[in-house]
Amino acid sequence: MRDYSALPDAVAETILFRLPMKLILQCRCVCKSWYSLIKSPNFISTYLRKTLTQNTQMFLHEWDISDKTGCCLLHFHNRDYFHSLLFHLPHNPNCWIQIVGSVNGLICFSIDQGSVNLVVNFVLCNPLIGHFLSIPPPHSSSSSVTIWDVKGFGFDETTLDYKILYINSDWDGFIYSLNSNCWKRIAPVPKNWDMQSNSVVFVNGRFHWFGHGHGSKIRLNMIMVFDVKGEAFDHIPLPKPLAESRYDIVNVMEFGGSSIAVIQQTDCNERFVIHIWMMKEYGSVESWVKLTVGFQNRGFIKRDEVLGFINKDEVLIKFNKISIVIYSA
Repeated sequence: MRDYSALPDAVAETILFRLPMKLILQCRCVCKSWYSLIKSPNFISTYLRKTLTQNTQMFLHEWDISDKTGCCLLHFHNRDYFHSLLFHLPHNPNCWIQIVGSVNGLICFSIDQGSVNLVVNFVLCNPLIGHFLSIPPPHSSSSSVTIWDVKGFGFDETTLDYKILYINSDWDGFIYSLNSNCWKRIAPVPKNWDMQSNSVVFVNGRFHWFGHGHGSKIRLNMIMVFDVKGEAFDHIPLPKPLAESRYDIVNVMEFGGSSIAVIQQTDCNERFVIHIWMMKEYGSVESWVKLTVGFQNRGFIKRDEVLGFINKDEVLIKFNKISIVIYSA
C-alpha cells in the first residue's frame, strides 16, 4: 500500500489542485496529512481561486422537501464536467431555506423563521470541507418577513471581507461583516424607491436587484444598487421598453462574470415568452441587448425559467420543471 503521507506538501498540492471538488472531498480520507492540507485556509483559498479562474462554473440546487430535513443537493456544472454534492443544513423543519448567493466557492443560505420568530438567520457554507457558520439576524424593529426582503452575499476585495446585505420590509438596511462578525446599519434606502426583490446578484463589488423608482410623473423600473466598499446606494437605468414594462416575473442575474442580465417572463398569444436583457458592457446603458425565447403555452404557466449563463453565448433554461436545456444565443 502506498504511503501518500510521504509526499511533500508542494507535490500533494500540485496533484490536488488539478482535481474537481468531488474528488477533493474523497481525498480527505487518503491520509491524515492530506486531510490537514485540504482543510487548511491557505489550500482552500488557493484551490477556489484556481478553480474559478480556470473554469466557468455555476451550481443548481434541489431540496429534499418530503421530510423537510434540510437536505441540499448542489449540482456543479461547466463545459467539462458535472458533479453533485449532498449535505444537510442546520435548520428548523418549519423554516423556509433559500440560497442567497455564492462567492469564491462559499455559499450563503437564509433560513426564514417567519411563522415562528419573524426573523431571518443566515448560514455560510464551505462545501469543500463541509463547514457551516450560523449567523444570527440583525436587531430590527420589523414585524414581518416577506419574499421582497433584500438578501445578498458578496465580497469586499479591498478588505478581503465577506459581506451579507439585508434590507427588511420596513426598509431597515444592515450589512454583516465576516471579519468583525457583526451587523451594522447602513444608510437609509432612498425614499422614492419601491423594492421588489426576489433575486439579488453581486457583480463588480456591488449588489444588484430589481425595483421601481417613483419620479414626478411616472414609475420606472430600474436596477437598484448597493456598493460594498462605499456602502452607498445607486441605480442603473434600464432601456425604455424594459423600464416602462409590467411583467409578472422579473429577475436579475450575473452575466459573463462581470455584468448583469434582467429576465422577464410573460404569456403572449398562447406562448410563454422569456425576454432576456443582457448588459454587454457593465455600466453602459447603450449596451443592453435583448434576446427572446418563446415556448408554446402548454397550460403550465411559469414553469420555464432561466437558471443562468454558461458563458455569454449560452443560456441554461429549466424546461417545464422536467428537463434542463442549453439555448444558444
